[in-house]
Amino acid sequence: MRGTGSLLAFAVIIVAQAVTDDKASDNPGYDVTPLSLRQFPAKMRNVFNDGALISANQYCREDAAAYCAKLSSDNLLLLPCLQNQAEKVSRVCHQLLWKYKVYLTTTVAVNVPLFTHCKSQFPKLPGCNGTNSANGEMVACILNSKKNITDKACRVTVFRMQRIVFSDHRLIFGFNKACGSDIYQFKCGRVEKNNTMVFDTGAGNQGQVVACLEENIDKVAPKCQEQIKKKEEVAAESVELDAALYQSCQLEVDVMCKSIPPGKGNLYRCLYDHLHEPTMKTRCRKQLLRRGKEESLDYKVNFKFAEACGKAIKRYSCDSEGYTEGSFTHTTSVLQCLNNHVDKDEDLTDDCKAEMAMMVEKLMGNYQLDMTLATACDTDVVDHCSIEKNIRTEGGVISCLLRMEKRKQLSDACSDQVQQLIGAAAPTFTFSVDHITKEKCSDLLNKRCSDVQNKKRFGCLMDHATDEDTSEICRSHLLTLQYFLARDYRMDQPLRDACHDDISKVCNLEYRSATVEYPPSHVLHCLYTSYLNPSTKDGISSGCIQEVKRLMVIRASSINLNPYIDKVCMQDSSVLCGTIDNSAPGEEFRCLQEHIENLATACHEAIGNWTAMESQDLRMNRPLFKPCGAMVQKYCMNVPRGSGEVIHCLALNKNQLEFSDECRRQVTTFQMSVLKKFQFDRAFVTACGNSAHLLCDLDATKAEVVSCLQTKMSDLSTPCREIMRKEQLEKNENIHLNPSIDEACARDVEELCSDVSAGEGKLLECLRKHFSKLSLPCSAALEPQQAAAIRDSRVDFVLMRSCKEGIEQFCSQVDPSGVLDCLIAHKFKLAINSKCRAAIVTREAILFQDPTLNSKLMKVCGEDFKTHCPDEPTYTIIRCLSDLKGDEISPPCSNLMTKLQREKQTDYRFNRELIDSCEGNEVFEDCVSSNSPGHGSVIECLKKNVQSLSSNGHTDCEKAVSKLITVASTDVHIDVVLDQECSADIAKFCSKVAPSKGKVIFCLIRIQRRSASKMSPECIAALDARKKMWKVANVKAVKRAEEEENSEDADKYDYTKSISKQPGSNSRMYGLLLCGAVVVIVLGYLCGRRCRKTARKYS
Repeated sequence: MRGTGSLLAFAVIIVAQAVTDDKASDNPGYDVTPLSLRQFPAKMRNVFNDGALISANQYCREDAAAYCAKLSSDNLLLLPCLQNQAEKVSRVCHQLLWKYKVYLTTTVAVNVPLFTHCKSQFPKLPGCNGTNSANGEMVACILNSKKNITDKACRVTVFRMQRIVFSDHRLIFGFNKACGSDIYQFKCGRVEKNNTMVFDTGAGNQGQVVACLEENIDKVAPKCQEQIKKKEEVAAESVELDAALYQSCQLEVDVMCKSIPPGKGNLYRCLYDHLHEPTMKTRCRKQLLRRGKEESLDYKVNFKFAEACGKAIKRYSCDSEGYTEGSFTHTTSVLQCLNNHVDKDEDLTDDCKAEMAMMVEKLMGNYQLDMTLATACDTDVVDHCSIEKNIRTEGGVISCLLRMEKRKQLSDACSDQVQQLIGAAAPTFTFSVDHITKEKCSDLLNKRCSDVQNKKRFGCLMDHATDEDTSEICRSHLLTLQYFLARDYRMDQPLRDACHDDISKVCNLEYRSATVEYPPSHVLHCLYTSYLNPSTKDGISSGCIQEVKRLMVIRASSINLNPYIDKVCMQDSSVLCGTIDNSAPGEEFRCLQEHIENLATACHEAIGNWTAMESQDLRMNRPLFKPCGAMVQKYCMNVPRGSGEVIHCLALNKNQLEFSDECRRQVTTFQMSVLKKFQFDRAFVTACGNSAHLLCDLDATKAEVVSCLQTKMSDLSTPCREIMRKEQLEKNENIHLNPSIDEACARDVEELCSDVSAGEGKLLECLRKHFSKLSLPCSAALEPQQAAAIRDSRVDFVLMRSCKEGIEQFCSQVDPSGVLDCLIAHKFKLAINSKCRAAIVTREAILFQDPTLNSKLMKVCGEDFKTHCPDEPTYTIIRCLSDLKGDEISPPCSNLMTKLQREKQTDYRFNRELIDSCEGNEVFEDCVSSNSPGHGSVIECLKKNVQSLSSNGHTDCEKAVSKLITVASTDVHIDVVLDQECSADIAKFCSKVAPSKGKVIFCLIRIQRRSASKMSPECIAALDARKKMWKVANVKAVKRAEEEENSEDADKYDYTKSISKQPGSNSRMYGLLLCGAVVVIVLGYLCGRRCRKTARKYS
């Protein structure tokens, strides 16, 4: 095939038929010759030889004067004018006009206009030498060589000749011979009149003959198709060359296109632009649609398209074998060929791209314009799109076919044609070419995209397709279009522009190569998997990355918007997710994520990459982002987008009151999805990827990698340690986020915490409260998490949430490893709420039960334990060291042990031995129910009732309580109640007495015996209660105290000491001494005087 530059070389060979040619019609039933020249009177035969005017001839003088007076001086102008008045012109004038047309098209003589105006151009037409001038072949050749004619007057004459020839198919050289049978077969030369088939000789009706054949062009003989094709290619330049259309649309041309210059396809374009205006007559619209079908069959019928894209079509051989079908070069095939070069070559000019877009707009507006598609989809349209067909909405049937193709409900033939149409539309698909989008999404356009450039409007609409305020009909249509856009990246102009070089470089996609690694439908997959790969990430431009992310967000609604995933996961989705509601955005992705361990290799990898992208941009996770979007704005505004940190921000805040249950559930579900593999969490990969590669098994789950890195925290980078802290905090929030505990403690949960929800740390807290009752596997699984929470309280979800105010008030300056100790020290402060206090006590109880978790204890007392308890297991460190005397262990350890013993006296829950021994008996239960657990009140109650325990046969409980009494008797600071009640007395009388070995208690006892009136009643009552307890508990230290009480020396010594230690005792002593000195001096003075008097007397 030749290019557009030889358009007229392929034009219909416009030659008037000689009578001999007319008689050559091989169908005797149809006489194509209305009046043979031989039927004219002899005087009419040579009437035009001298160049006479038609208007001067007696047969047409009156008609010319009546209807075309202004054109009477030029036969080539007068002839079309009279033909347009065919119904008014006399029959004899019609006969004259026919004679003149035959004369013009079969004669090259001096007086013929073609010779007169084009004689100078004949030397430039060497191809016409030797042609037959008698039968019209030479005239046809001259007209066919218009492209080589440079003289303006000659070109005008040629055009006027073409206009005359195309008014009657019988004047087209070879047309009757090629199409005679088809004219008869399809009844294109006859009209109904009084139920009789008669021939109509009107010139206008001769133009309708060709139009009739064109409507059946897919059925006529190949030779006839070729004649029609050539005729329409020539007629592409001007509406006036299409007789049937011009006759039907003359009014519209005069009214709608009066300012449009004729020629170069301008009037066709103008009429198409007004195609759907109500003022256009049906007959005109019908002819335009007929011509539109011709354009779809042969791109050259669209003059503007052929002219703008001719150079590119020729260069890329888009009209060569492989793009043609029979006599035609389908426009859709040419468009697809040009698509392969839409971004690659300067030959594809902006004008060509604009014409491509206009052609696509036509094809998308009316499915009947693409005859191949209309034929292939005829049954499908009836079955699925009858409503759209009847309504005749612009683009309605195409939109319906697209929906059916997405649902895979079209026949194979129709599906192929729909795919071909979309392929043809690919590079020029914009908002302006899709009529349904303009109609159904006008509200969205005005609200969201009114200020966006036209070429980017479609992308803008897609970005907002799933917004809450987008109408369902608009959303459905946009997602249907996205289904097809996803299958050819070239349909997305922003992506093409941003990723042109990246596609060629990263995906090895060359437009001209016969074999490519990635088909157009898989290019996006190639780009985002390359982005996820650290080794290729830097090779993708930032602009391309942004466009890839934009598209991934749009296509997150459904797997079928992601052709590669749709392909590799089709089987898995059918088997594993066949029962879910695939219409809910993102649910099919979610289903495959939940079953990722069971997916085929390719699907597993694809869903893994998708999950990683979701963690980086939560907008891709439709089930999550829809309920959580507002929470992202409220709680995570300062979190960098695209870092993968937003999901961690939501996870840390998901238990805020403002979070809906659905948002909270979706966040937890996604957290569980990324646990399957650490590579799924982009923030984790960024912070800890290198450490994981060096220190852990890369095939392990994310939970296992976190546990691995947890044991090597000192070796991790600061960013990794920070995200590890978040990971551990999230694990402490929900037991399901810690698979090892979840699995090991399943039975314990069922037995001990079956009515407790997993979230907000509640289930893990329940297990902590029942720590002593947990199975060995469960307690072993909990231990690492407990140890991590004690080392860094920031990862203890319940503690941090319950004690937020207390930490801010009392422990804000404390190292994370010391926060729990700080809270323990302040747990009875009013600022510590009940939930916080309960959390503190639970953790203290665990530390007493498993002292190995108490890093401070192991550090301070570790050596003492090794020295004095070498054969004891580590968890017995408190019990073993408590049995030793204070001076047998180091002072730091002794002080810490005293503190721990005091805590055990404060809360019975810290004493597992006591609980195991006493739980169930009435005395214990009564003490527990009638007293608050803290402040030692339950322990005090048991101590006071120790004799009842003994008398009621609760021997084990009595021994456990007696042990508490004995331990408390060794140090007043261990005895919580006595310490509180006698604090003032201790300060007054025993402040300098060492607390060990019960010396302060002995001091109080002696003061009570000697100066009870000076002591507080509360202290005396507490002491009396303890004396009874000691007696029942057989506390030997008390017996030693009584023995010392009976020792006079000791009594004096102790009493003197006790007196000396009373406030003001020193000043009184000094006063007495001073008084004594004064008395001595006075007595000395008096005695001296007496002695002197006596001496004088004796002397």
